[in-house]
Amino acid sequence: MTGVECTLINKINIGIIGDKRHAKRLRQVVDLSERANVKSIFHPQRKPDHPLGTTNLNDLKNCDAIIIAAPNDFHLDYLEKTSIWKKYIFLEKPIANDKKNLVKSLKIIRSGKVYVNYNYRFSEIDNAIKKYKDEIGNIISIDIFSGNGLSFKKTENLDWRLSNQKSSDIVLRTKSIHWIDYLLYKFGHSQDIRYHKKSFGPNQSLDTAIVEMNWAKGPNARIIASYASPLIFQINLIGNNGILLMDSESIKISSPRDTFNEDGFFSRPPSKEVNYPGTHNLYFGSLVNSFEYFIDYVQEKCPIPPEIIEQSISTELLINSIVDPIYG
Repeated sequence: MTGVECTLINKINIGIIGDKRHAKRLRQVVDLSERANVKSIFHPQRKPDHPLGTTNLNDLKNCDAIIIAAPNDFHLDYLEKTSIWKKYIFLEKPIANDKKNLVKSLKIIRSGKVYVNYNYRFSEIDNAIKKYKDEIGNIISIDIFSGNGLSFKKTENLDWRLSNQKSSDIVLRTKSIHWIDYLLYKFGHSQDIRYHKKSFGPNQSLDTAIVEMNWAKGPNARIIASYASPLIFQINLIGNNGILLMDSESIKISSPRDTFNEDGFFSRPPSKEVNYPGTHNLYFGSLVNSFEYFIDYVQEKCPIPPEIIEQSISTELLINSIVDPIYG
Protein backbone atom coordinates (compact mmCIF):
# COMPACT_ATOMS: atom_id res chain seq x y z
CA MET A 1 0.00 0.00 0.00
CA THR A 2 3.03 2.25 -0.06
CA GLY A 3 2.51 5.41 -2.08
CA VAL A 4 -1.30 5.20 -1.99
CA GLU A 5 -3.19 7.75 0.06
CA CYS A 6 -5.33 5.86 2.58
CA THR A 7 -7.73 6.80 5.37
CA LEU A 8 -7.86 4.67 8.52
CA ILE A 9 -11.32 3.67 9.81
CA ASN A 10 -12.40 2.04 13.06
CA LYS A 11 -13.48 -1.56 13.63
CA ILE A 12 -15.08 -2.87 10.48
CA ASN A 13 -18.69 -4.08 10.32
CA ILE A 14 -19.08 -7.15 8.12
CA GLY A 15 -22.21 -8.41 6.36
CA ILE A 16 -22.18 -12.08 5.35
CA ILE A 17 -24.22 -13.60 2.52
CA GLY A 18 -24.69 -17.24 3.51
CA ASP A 19 -24.97 -18.89 6.92
CA LYS A 20 -24.01 -22.58 6.67
CA ARG A 21 -20.81 -24.55 6.07
CA HIS A 22 -18.20 -22.25 4.54
CA ALA A 23 -20.15 -19.08 5.41
CA LYS A 24 -20.25 -20.22 9.03
CA ARG A 25 -16.51 -20.88 8.91
CA LEU A 26 -15.94 -17.35 7.61
CA ARG A 27 -18.09 -15.99 10.40
CA GLN A 28 -15.71 -17.69 12.84
CA VAL A 29 -12.80 -16.04 11.02
CA VAL A 30 -14.42 -12.61 11.45
CA ASP A 31 -15.08 -13.32 15.13
CA LEU A 32 -11.37 -14.03 15.63
CA SER A 33 -10.32 -10.74 14.09
CA GLU A 34 -9.48 -7.85 16.37
CA ARG A 35 -10.35 -5.42 13.58
CA ALA A 36 -13.77 -6.61 12.44
CA ASN A 37 -17.11 -7.88 13.68
CA VAL A 38 -20.19 -9.43 12.09
CA LYS A 39 -23.12 -7.04 11.76
CA SER A 40 -25.59 -8.98 9.55
CA ILE A 41 -26.00 -12.52 8.24
CA PHE A 42 -28.22 -12.88 5.17
CA HIS A 43 -30.03 -15.82 3.62
CA PRO A 44 -32.63 -15.26 0.86
CA GLN A 45 -35.13 -17.95 1.88
CA ARG A 46 -34.97 -18.39 5.64
CA LYS A 47 -33.77 -16.24 8.49
CA PRO A 48 -30.47 -17.61 9.80
CA ASP A 49 -30.63 -19.02 13.32
CA HIS A 50 -28.58 -16.18 14.74
CA PRO A 51 -29.49 -12.85 16.40
CA LEU A 52 -27.94 -11.04 13.43
CA GLY A 53 -29.82 -13.10 10.83
CA THR A 54 -31.94 -11.46 8.12
CA THR A 55 -33.74 -12.27 4.88
CA ASN A 56 -33.50 -8.66 3.70
CA LEU A 57 -30.37 -8.09 1.62
CA ASN A 58 -30.66 -4.33 2.16
CA ASP A 59 -29.87 -4.86 5.85
CA LEU A 60 -26.26 -5.30 4.70
CA LYS A 61 -26.17 -1.81 3.14
CA ASN A 62 -24.78 -0.18 6.26
CA CYS A 63 -21.90 -2.63 6.62
CA ASP A 64 -18.35 -1.56 5.74
CA ALA A 65 -17.65 -4.76 3.82
CA ILE A 66 -19.54 -7.75 2.46
CA ILE A 67 -18.54 -11.42 2.39
CA ILE A 68 -20.19 -13.36 -0.45
CA ALA A 69 -20.15 -17.03 0.56
CA ALA A 70 -23.25 -18.21 -1.29
CA PRO A 71 -23.23 -21.23 -3.64
CA ASN A 72 -21.18 -20.67 -6.80
CA ASP A 73 -24.19 -20.12 -9.09
CA PHE A 74 -25.18 -17.00 -7.12
CA HIS A 75 -21.80 -15.27 -6.87
CA LEU A 76 -22.28 -12.97 -9.86
CA ASP A 77 -25.84 -12.09 -8.87
CA TYR A 78 -24.83 -10.99 -5.38
CA LEU A 79 -21.72 -9.29 -6.71
CA GLU A 80 -23.89 -7.13 -8.99
CA LYS A 81 -26.43 -6.39 -6.26
CA THR A 82 -23.92 -5.41 -3.56
CA SER A 83 -21.31 -3.62 -5.68
CA ILE A 84 -23.74 -0.71 -6.27
CA TRP A 85 -23.31 0.11 -2.56
CA LYS A 86 -19.61 0.83 -3.20
CA LYS A 87 -18.54 -1.44 -0.35
CA TYR A 88 -15.48 -3.65 -0.14
CA ILE A 89 -16.34 -7.24 -1.06
CA PHE A 90 -14.64 -10.47 0.00
CA LEU A 91 -15.82 -12.81 -2.75
CA GLU A 92 -15.35 -16.53 -2.36
CA LYS A 93 -14.06 -18.10 -5.55
CA PRO A 94 -15.08 -18.67 -8.27
CA ILE A 95 -16.10 -15.27 -9.59
CA ALA A 96 -18.49 -16.99 -12.00
CA ASN A 97 -19.24 -20.47 -13.31
CA ASP A 98 -18.47 -19.75 -16.97
CA LYS A 99 -16.57 -17.31 -19.15
CA LYS A 100 -19.67 -15.36 -20.22
CA ASN A 101 -20.50 -14.41 -16.63
CA LEU A 102 -16.84 -13.89 -15.79
CA VAL A 103 -16.59 -11.28 -18.56
CA LYS A 104 -19.77 -9.62 -17.22
CA SER A 105 -18.12 -9.29 -13.81
CA LEU A 106 -14.80 -7.77 -14.89
CA LYS A 107 -15.71 -4.10 -14.46
CA ILE A 108 -16.79 -4.77 -10.88
CA ILE A 109 -13.80 -7.00 -10.12
CA ARG A 110 -11.41 -4.35 -11.42
CA SER A 111 -13.01 -1.57 -9.36
CA GLY A 112 -10.37 -2.05 -6.66
CA LYS A 113 -12.90 -3.04 -4.00
CA VAL A 114 -13.30 -6.76 -4.64
CA TYR A 115 -10.93 -9.36 -3.23
CA VAL A 116 -11.43 -12.86 -4.65
CA ASN A 117 -10.45 -15.42 -2.05
CA TYR A 118 -8.14 -18.18 -3.23
CA ASN A 119 -7.23 -19.80 -0.01
CA TYR A 120 -3.54 -20.67 -0.22
CA ARG A 121 -1.80 -17.50 -1.39
CA PHE A 122 -1.25 -16.48 2.23
CA SER A 123 -0.88 -19.92 3.76
CA GLU A 124 1.62 -21.78 5.88
CA ILE A 125 2.46 -23.80 2.76
CA ASP A 126 4.17 -20.81 1.22
CA ASN A 127 5.77 -19.88 4.54
CA ALA A 128 7.17 -23.41 4.92
CA ILE A 129 8.55 -23.52 1.37
CA LYS A 130 10.31 -20.19 1.95
CA LYS A 131 11.58 -21.11 5.40
CA TYR A 132 13.04 -24.48 4.37
CA LYS A 133 14.20 -23.55 0.87
CA ASP A 134 17.82 -24.50 1.63
CA GLU A 135 16.84 -27.93 2.93
CA ILE A 136 14.51 -28.52 -0.05
CA GLY A 137 16.59 -26.99 -2.84
CA ASN A 138 15.11 -26.40 -6.29
CA ILE A 139 11.64 -27.93 -6.46
CA ILE A 140 11.31 -30.89 -8.85
CA SER A 141 7.76 -32.06 -8.19
CA ILE A 142 4.68 -31.31 -6.07
CA ASP A 143 1.87 -33.75 -5.30
CA ILE A 144 -1.24 -32.42 -3.56
CA PHE A 145 -4.15 -34.56 -2.35
CA SER A 146 -7.15 -32.85 -0.79
CA GLY A 147 -10.33 -34.74 -0.12
CA ASN A 148 -13.32 -35.69 2.01
CA GLY A 149 -16.28 -38.06 1.72
CA LEU A 150 -18.96 -35.60 0.66
CA SER A 151 -20.27 -37.76 -2.20
CA PHE A 152 -21.16 -40.53 0.26
CA LYS A 153 -23.51 -38.33 2.28
CA LYS A 154 -27.15 -39.35 2.21
CA THR A 155 -29.12 -37.64 -0.54
CA GLU A 156 -31.25 -35.58 1.84
CA ASN A 157 -28.07 -34.10 3.32
CA LEU A 158 -26.16 -33.78 0.06
CA ASP A 159 -24.17 -30.58 -0.11
CA TRP A 160 -25.07 -28.11 -2.89
CA ARG A 161 -21.67 -28.73 -4.48
CA LEU A 162 -22.65 -32.23 -5.58
CA SER A 163 -26.44 -31.81 -5.73
CA ASN A 164 -25.88 -29.28 -8.53
CA GLN A 165 -26.06 -31.31 -11.72
CA LYS A 166 -25.50 -28.35 -14.05
CA SER A 167 -21.73 -28.64 -13.87
CA SER A 168 -19.65 -31.78 -14.13
CA ASP A 169 -16.66 -29.61 -13.21
CA ILE A 170 -17.82 -28.62 -9.74
CA VAL A 171 -14.81 -30.19 -7.97
CA LEU A 172 -12.43 -28.30 -10.25
CA ARG A 173 -14.23 -24.99 -9.66
CA THR A 174 -14.77 -25.47 -5.94
CA LYS A 175 -11.74 -27.37 -4.64
CA SER A 176 -8.94 -27.68 -7.21
CA ILE A 177 -9.13 -24.00 -8.12
CA HIS A 178 -7.47 -22.98 -4.82
CA TRP A 179 -4.39 -25.07 -5.62
CA ILE A 180 -4.23 -24.09 -9.27
CA ASP A 181 -4.29 -20.44 -8.23
CA TYR A 182 -1.56 -20.98 -5.63
CA LEU A 183 0.74 -22.76 -8.08
CA LEU A 184 0.22 -20.01 -10.68
CA TYR A 185 0.87 -17.42 -7.97
CA LYS A 186 4.06 -19.27 -6.97
CA PHE A 187 5.50 -20.36 -10.33
CA GLY A 188 3.78 -18.25 -12.98
CA HIS A 189 2.11 -19.39 -16.20
CA SER A 190 2.10 -23.16 -16.74
CA GLN A 191 3.05 -24.34 -20.22
CA ASP A 192 1.11 -27.60 -20.00
CA ILE A 193 -2.09 -28.37 -18.08
CA ARG A 194 -4.09 -31.59 -18.21
CA TYR A 195 -7.42 -32.24 -16.53
CA HIS A 196 -9.34 -35.45 -15.81
CA LYS A 197 -12.59 -35.93 -13.91
CA LYS A 198 -13.89 -39.19 -12.44
CA SER A 199 -16.58 -40.64 -10.21
CA PHE A 200 -15.75 -42.86 -7.24
CA GLY A 201 -18.84 -42.28 -5.06
CA PRO A 202 -22.35 -43.74 -5.08
CA ASN A 203 -23.94 -40.76 -6.88
CA GLN A 204 -23.89 -39.79 -10.54
CA SER A 205 -21.75 -36.73 -9.86
CA LEU A 206 -18.15 -36.56 -11.05
CA ASP A 207 -16.63 -36.21 -7.59
CA THR A 208 -12.88 -36.27 -8.29
CA ALA A 209 -10.70 -33.87 -10.29
CA ILE A 210 -7.10 -34.57 -11.30
CA VAL A 211 -5.03 -31.69 -12.64
CA GLU A 212 -1.44 -32.00 -13.88
CA MET A 213 0.67 -28.89 -14.46
CA ASN A 214 4.16 -28.40 -15.87
CA TRP A 215 6.55 -25.45 -16.00
CA ALA A 216 9.36 -25.37 -18.57
CA LYS A 217 11.74 -23.89 -16.00
CA GLY A 218 10.09 -25.19 -12.89
CA PRO A 219 8.45 -28.22 -11.31
CA ASN A 220 5.80 -30.67 -12.34
CA ALA A 221 2.69 -30.72 -10.15
CA ARG A 222 -0.30 -32.95 -9.69
CA ILE A 223 -3.44 -31.95 -7.80
CA ILE A 224 -6.00 -34.58 -6.82
CA ALA A 225 -9.14 -33.10 -5.29
CA SER A 226 -11.91 -35.48 -4.32
CA TYR A 227 -15.26 -35.65 -2.56
CA ALA A 228 -15.00 -39.46 -2.45
CA SER A 229 -12.06 -40.05 -0.10
CA PRO A 230 -11.50 -40.09 3.64
CA LEU A 231 -10.68 -36.67 5.03
CA ILE A 232 -7.16 -35.94 3.84
CA PHE A 233 -4.88 -33.06 3.13
CA GLN A 234 -1.33 -33.89 2.11
CA ILE A 235 1.48 -32.25 0.16
CA ASN A 236 4.58 -34.13 -0.99
CA LEU A 237 7.21 -31.74 -2.30
CA ILE A 238 10.48 -33.11 -3.69
CA GLY A 239 13.45 -30.85 -4.30
CA ASN A 240 17.01 -31.46 -5.47
CA ASN A 241 18.24 -31.44 -1.89
CA GLY A 242 15.35 -32.69 0.21
CA ILE A 243 11.73 -33.65 0.69
CA LEU A 244 8.94 -31.75 2.45
CA LEU A 245 5.85 -33.64 3.62
CA MET A 246 3.02 -31.54 4.98
CA ASP A 247 -0.50 -32.17 6.20
CA SER A 248 -2.95 -29.81 7.86
CA GLU A 249 -1.09 -29.79 11.17
CA SER A 250 2.47 -31.08 10.72
CA ILE A 251 5.59 -30.76 8.58
CA LYS A 252 8.39 -33.28 8.05
CA ILE A 253 11.67 -32.46 6.31
CA SER A 254 14.07 -35.09 4.90
CA SER A 255 17.44 -33.62 3.93
CA PRO A 256 20.19 -33.42 2.70
CA ARG A 257 20.39 -35.27 -0.62
CA ASP A 258 24.04 -36.21 -0.08
CA THR A 259 23.44 -38.75 2.67
CA PHE A 260 25.50 -41.94 2.35
CA ASN A 261 25.77 -45.26 4.13
CA GLU A 262 29.04 -46.79 5.32
CA ASP A 263 29.66 -48.25 1.84
CA GLY A 264 29.36 -44.87 0.17
CA PHE A 265 25.95 -45.52 -1.41
CA PHE A 266 23.12 -43.01 -1.23
CA SER A 267 20.79 -43.64 1.69
CA ARG A 268 17.55 -42.08 2.77
CA PRO A 269 18.11 -38.59 4.20
CA PRO A 270 17.38 -38.16 7.90
CA SER A 271 13.90 -36.87 8.69
CA LYS A 272 12.84 -34.40 11.29
CA GLU A 273 9.48 -33.10 12.43
CA VAL A 274 9.51 -29.31 12.49
CA ASN A 275 7.22 -26.99 14.35
CA TYR A 276 4.07 -26.17 12.44
CA PRO A 277 4.27 -22.40 11.97
CA GLY A 278 0.57 -21.59 12.13
CA THR A 279 -1.71 -20.92 15.10
CA HIS A 280 -4.57 -22.75 13.34
CA ASN A 281 -4.63 -25.76 11.05
CA LEU A 282 -3.63 -25.14 7.46
CA TYR A 283 -7.04 -24.58 5.90
CA PHE A 284 -8.53 -22.40 8.61
CA GLY A 285 -5.27 -20.53 9.10
CA SER A 286 -5.20 -19.72 5.40
CA LEU A 287 -8.70 -18.26 5.67
CA VAL A 288 -7.62 -16.14 8.62
CA ASN A 289 -4.59 -14.84 6.72
CA SER A 290 -6.63 -14.09 3.59
CA PHE A 291 -9.28 -12.22 5.56
CA GLU A 292 -6.71 -10.16 7.45
CA TYR A 293 -5.03 -9.27 4.16
CA PHE A 294 -8.41 -8.08 2.86
CA ILE A 295 -9.10 -6.12 6.05
CA ASP A 296 -5.83 -4.20 5.61
CA TYR A 297 -7.32 -2.54 2.53
CA VAL A 298 -10.79 -2.05 3.99
CA GLN A 299 -9.48 -0.47 7.17
CA GLU A 300 -7.22 1.95 5.33
CA LYS A 301 -9.70 2.50 2.48
CA CYS A 302 -7.10 1.57 -0.13
CA PRO A 303 -7.73 -0.17 -3.47
CA ILE A 304 -6.96 -3.86 -3.78
CA PRO A 305 -3.66 -4.06 -5.74
CA PRO A 306 -4.21 -4.50 -9.51
CA GLU A 307 -1.72 -7.40 -9.67
CA ILE A 308 -3.79 -9.35 -7.10
CA ILE A 309 -6.97 -8.65 -9.07
CA GLU A 310 -5.42 -9.68 -12.39
CA GLN A 311 -4.05 -12.87 -10.84
CA SER A 312 -7.61 -13.80 -9.83
CA ILE A 313 -8.95 -13.09 -13.30
CA SER A 314 -6.12 -15.08 -14.90
CA THR A 315 -6.86 -18.07 -12.68
CA GLU A 316 -10.54 -18.05 -13.66
CA LEU A 317 -9.77 -17.63 -17.35
CA LEU A 318 -7.45 -20.61 -17.09
CA ILE A 319 -10.13 -22.71 -15.37
CA ASN A 320 -12.52 -21.90 -18.22
CA SER A 321 -9.89 -22.83 -20.81
CA ILE A 322 -9.36 -26.17 -19.03
CA VAL A 323 -13.09 -26.92 -19.00
CA ASP A 324 -13.75 -25.69 -22.53
CA PRO A 325 -10.59 -25.48 -24.68
CA ILE A 326 -12.26 -23.11 -27.20
CA TYR A 327 -11.68 -20.41 -24.60
CA GLY A 328 -7.94 -21.14 -24.35
